[in-house]
Amino acid sequence: MRETGGSLNDNFRAETDAGRMFVRCHRVADMHFLARLEAEGDLILAAGELGIPVAPPLGEGPGRYLSIGGRFWSVYRWVEGSNLPRGETDASGAEALGHVHGRTHVALAAARPAFEHRHLAPRPAWHTASALALLAETAEAVEGADIAEERRAWLLERLRFQAALLNGGAGVAYEAFAHVRRHLIHGDFHDRNVLFDGALNATAVVDWELFQLTPRLFELLRCVTFAKLLDRALLGAYLRGYRQHVAFEKDEAESAVEMWWQSRLHDTWAMRQRFVLNDMRVDDFVEAPSPVEELSRGEYRRELVERLLG
Repeated sequence: MRETGGSLNDNFRAETDAGRMFVRCHRVADMHFLARLEAEGDLILAAGELGIPVAPPLGEGPGRYLSIGGRFWSVYRWVEGSNLPRGETDASGAEALGHVHGRTHVALAAARPAFEHRHLAPRPAWHTASALALLAETAEAVEGADIAEERRAWLLERLRFQAALLNGGAGVAYEAFAHVRRHLIHGDFHDRNVLFDGALNATAVVDWELFQLTPRLFELLRCVTFAKLLDRALLGAYLRGYRQHVAFEKDEAESAVEMWWQSRLHDTWAMRQRFVLNDMRVDDFVEAPSPVEELSRGEYRRELVERLLG
């Protein structure tokens, strides 16, 4: 049975004589990607040994990944648990998620020496000229899309606002953040990639394929934005859980907020994926409020830094 969710791979639930399994069909099957998958599998095992609940792929070494029809496949034991309800999570859930995130960052700091050169995912770099070209391409695709006129107008206004900021000089080069310390991170940590039991104990952190070296608070901001936890009380609860394991200072928070703002300003992924590449699986991301307008205000970014610092 196909499992819903995710936009990078195809996932299935399989009932077998050995019990229920989770089967993943990965995006591609070239040898470079296999090396990346092997590193991912090893990192999952390392995180598990360091106390993070995980579900590693079954098998040993390259045998964990089978090439069929131009794609790699992997199999995992089924882990019981459920995601926090996005948009409906209370303070207890937010704190539990922050607690797991902090634990994960501590574990990955210990694992970093063995993995920082092993086929890391690309860092979240951006380029203003490329972003503007992709915004123009996406706007053209939205113009021709078979959607309601009201929705088309709303989407085009978002794209125009973003392009106007970039054309007006609001963009800052990725290289301006070269001084910010990088950490080994999960790369896609958010509420949909952590499973919990009924008592809010994590049963598994999943989907490690984007592990990379990136500032840890950049990932934290990405998580709380996607998980809709930017409400003052919910963010405070998340940080209570996170700070049980990780401490950070004002300069780290300031750099992360500015870096997150620039990444959102230059981002075209969701709308391009939906309207240029016709990927319906990203509709939730397209329909979610864009953070660009709020983040474009310096006052809001300064307030966000203060909220991170508590």
